[in-house]
Amino acid sequence: MFGAILRFLATWVPFLKRLFPEDGERADPKDGIPEVKELPPARVAIVGAGLGGCLSAHFLRELGGQNLDLHVWEKNSSEVVGGRTAVMEFQGHLYETGGSVIHTSNEHLVDLAKKFELDTKGSKDEATTPLGLYTGKRFSFRTGYSNFITIIKSLWRYGLSLIRMDYYVRAVLKKFVNIYDLQRNHQSFATVQEMLKAMGGQEFIDLTQTKAEDFLIGKLGWSEKLVKELVVAALRMNYGQNGNVDAFTTLVALAGMEENSLWSVVGGNKLIAKKSLEASGASMHWEEVDSIARVESDGKVSYSVQCGQSSLQFDVVIIANPLNISTMKFLNFPTPVYSKAATTPFQRTVAEFVKGEINPAFFGLETCGRDFPQTILTTEMEGSPFEYRSVGILIPSEIPAKDVKQFQKPLNEDPVRVWKVFAPQPLTEEEKQQMFMKIEDQATVDWQAYPQYNPPEEFPPFVLDDGMFYINGIEKAASAMEMSAIGAKNVALLAGEYLQQRGN
Repeated sequence: MFGAILRFLATWVPFLKRLFPEDGERADPKDGIPEVKELPPARVAIVGAGLGGCLSAHFLRELGGQNLDLHVWEKNSSEVVGGRTAVMEFQGHLYETGGSVIHTSNEHLVDLAKKFELDTKGSKDEATTPLGLYTGKRFSFRTGYSNFITIIKSLWRYGLSLIRMDYYVRAVLKKFVNIYDLQRNHQSFATVQEMLKAMGGQEFIDLTQTKAEDFLIGKLGWSEKLVKELVVAALRMNYGQNGNVDAFTTLVALAGMEENSLWSVVGGNKLIAKKSLEASGASMHWEEVDSIARVESDGKVSYSVQCGQSSLQFDVVIIANPLNISTMKFLNFPTPVYSKAATTPFQRTVAEFVKGEINPAFFGLETCGRDFPQTILTTEMEGSPFEYRSVGILIPSEIPAKDVKQFQKPLNEDPVRVWKVFAPQPLTEEEKQQMFMKIEDQATVDWQAYPQYNPPEEFPPFVLDDGMFYINGIEKAASAMEMSAIGAKNVALLAGEYLQQRGN
């Protein structure tokens, strides 16, 4: 669904690239990589088998070889890994319920998909389909099947602000990818602020302290119409919030808007987590961790991981699930683990899956003709009978690249489709009956998706104690699959440094 707005904006990107060429080439990523000393034997506990936890196990195995005894805990009773990169079986197909697209600049996930020889498909394999921006009363903007007409309509409505947006977002992305060279050179960071500053200087930190609307309109000079419509629509779908989100999170959300730059794994993005965990050879524990106790003996610190009546001792602990929604206890630590920054609320997101026939009258249209939007993004929703954030036709996850377009036929040719509706709370049956003329099947996924963003942002540290590290603090900068991968790589590097120093 997100791919539709990306293709809509991407139609003018090739032209802009000629106006604003890139400044030179990046160095070969393999140049100058320092050798890493072998890690001493150690036991490492990873609490959480979402994407971050699975990738941290993989990165630690790469760093420490067979000297590390890795253990991963996951409370998921169905024994499924991947966390918020989840899929659901519905009407005989698999559909992404969590993170659904990855950008080609996301080097960690790109490299892992190649390493594990996973089949992928991308926005380049999809057809151009109609998109609409809906205010709750009417469509303020619609696109069709013609890229040329979309260019004219979008420039007519948003003017030079589109060029300003593309230029600045690409400048931010160019700085963002500095993290990969830093991590290839084994540079680690104890705090999110240190990482952001190394990537983009003080500018990146300042962006996290400023509301998106204030910065984009007031400082960058983007038009209010562009921000209130396109930017807010993207934020509502991706983060369930409006222009009160900080500027850095907003720019990360917009950075993927480039033609043919989005992809996903056939069968589900969770396969990256699954394959990474398998490659690590970590021991799995399918139970919830009740507490972690700090133990100090003979001048060395270790950690006792308690589950029910059993406990195990470890040299290093990595917390790979959000402390914001955790009930885990931390015992005997000199300072509180649950800081204010680590306990900010998470944003509830409900995904309603409906197989049925959309009701055009609900959106102020007479029929579902050829140009009826297959993706509907919303703005402030004034006058809507109930709150929802986006509505879009889905392509099953297991469908290979060559067959994607058969799921993108115009609605007048194939009116009964599988739709996903994002909303802040479950829709009632009455609300679904208003939105759909016919419903053949339905399912609901209700989850805590990402942190609530409310600048100025505070960040929990990556280092919680001498040998205890936290991946999910990076989500307060922006929540995305690659952000989890960057956080996982960082804590793996931190853990490796700690073990080397501890062994000396």
